[in-house]
Amino acid sequence: LLGVWLVGTRDWFRYCEFFAVFMRLMAKISPIDYRPEAQGAERLRLRWPFMGMLDEQPEHFSLLIFLLFMLSSTAFDGLSETTAWFNLFWRDSTGIIEPLIGGPPVLAYVWLRPWYFAYETLWIIASPFLYLAAYWLFVWLGKLLTRSALSTYELAMRFAYTLLPIVLVYHITHYYTLLLSQGLKIRALISDPFGWNWDLFGTAMTLRSPIIPDMGFVWNSQVWLILLGHVMSVWLAHIVALQTFPNRRLATVSQLPMLVLMVLFTGAGLWILAQPLQGR
Repeated sequence: LLGVWLVGTRDWFRYCEFFAVFMRLMAKISPIDYRPEAQGAERLRLRWPFMGMLDEQPEHFSLLIFLLFMLSSTAFDGLSETTAWFNLFWRDSTGIIEPLIGGPPVLAYVWLRPWYFAYETLWIIASPFLYLAAYWLFVWLGKLLTRSALSTYELAMRFAYTLLPIVLVYHITHYYTLLLSQGLKIRALISDPFGWNWDLFGTAMTLRSPIIPDMGFVWNSQVWLILLGHVMSVWLAHIVALQTFPNRRLATVSQLPMLVLMVLFTGAGLWILAQPLQGR
């Protein structure tokens, strides 16, 4: 409310409020298009799903960073729950921490816990820039192969929205089990939001038990969703390439590095999702 008062409703929800920016980007996937018109009029129209992202490109470089953070933050959230990530710090796989404290880090858990939070915060802040470096490299390789007159910046902005299907499936696969296990509690929390033994709507004692889905179903559904999302991204990137390059051959050649990047994203995503199922 303070932000809306300071900068205005339109600017706050367009540039400042993260969830509003997130949902505005996700809306480009929707088959329903909303367009405000002159004199306060509004228009809704139907379109093919995923086509909204072909009509425009990010208006500012910061939106590309935000889009990559939508991808990297989900990947980091999954990575931070894996045994490999835990061992990197608490079992000192790098051999850096133990000489400094004179023993295994896990034995100094209480003292090192704030440092671990700082360590994770640093990595999650750095994550979109790591993804940006990878994305920039493969876009530059596409420019090199096609000898395009367009700058790497221009190409990176043109292909940015083709990553949105990957973002969508990553969020679905990563969080839908959370909805089943924790989301059901919303019904009870509506009646007792502060844990003060209220029962405002008669639902305080309902649906407290989580739904635990079959792990085989979870894994198979995650694999199919991620693969479908990546196939859609590759297809959309090819459409953008056909619009960008003068002939079909150059458009296809330009997409070879992007295809490698998509495969790397797919492999990394599936590996991260598989780790909690393999944990001991």
